[in-house]
Amino acid sequence: MFYDNFFHQTCIFILDEYIKYEFSNIPNGFYIDRMFAIAPDIPKGFYMGRMFAIAPDIPKGFYMGRKFALTQLMAIFAFEKKEIQKKVNNSINPIHMAGTYTQLHIHCVFAVKRREALIDNTFKDELYEYITGIVQERGNKLLAIGGTSNHIHIFFGYRANESLSDLMKAVKRSSSLWVNQNHKTRCRFEWQEGYGAFSYSKSHVDAVINYIRNQEEHHKKRSFHDEYLKILNDFCVEYDNKYVFEDL
Repeated sequence: MFYDNFFHQTCIFILDEYIKYEFSNIPNGFYIDRMFAIAPDIPKGFYMGRMFAIAPDIPKGFYMGRKFALTQLMAIFAFEKKEIQKKVNNSINPIHMAGTYTQLHIHCVFAVKRREALIDNTFKDELYEYITGIVQERGNKLLAIGGTSNHIHIFFGYRANESLSDLMKAVKRSSSLWVNQNHKTRCRFEWQEGYGAFSYSKSHVDAVINYIRNQEEHHKKRSFHDEYLKILNDFCVEYDNKYVFEDL
């Protein structure tokens, strides 16, 4: 008696010439090749070609060479019924991942409109705290924030539960509204349209954090304009100089 529930599995049989054959998706009944047959459910016998033989007790199968005969050589290699059933169940009920896992480190850069020096030390730290709150309330982890009077860098672990463009719209919209409602500047405060976004591997995290935290020192030697173009070039980002910055 062949194993039941033997679907989507492959049996290997050996003929007397030591030739291997493979058969899969075997339904109830029997399969006949020129040299052997597979009979999963044979109560007393089977029929093949012009020969008929009675096989009252076939534990795993039968073997036929040039002459018909029953033999134990037909045994299936290394398969037990419970192992076959387990494989069948797994094919019917595949295992799925339980959740989504990411490790994304994003560095975003954006500037005050027309690169005006409107972020002064009287409210800079408050603005950074406010932006940190926006980023983290949306499920991300802020790793560093810094900048100068005309631009900001933020570096965070990105959860990717919303698009990056939607996150940046929320950051810029809410932070500019906070600045204006609290009258932090003498004129209307706006961010320049657009932003730069760059991803880093885990091995670069510490270096990026240190770079952002030391923005004030860094910009004693290099302007934001030059810094931004260098980042674009380092990441091989194609750009048109006419559209990188708004006119001053």
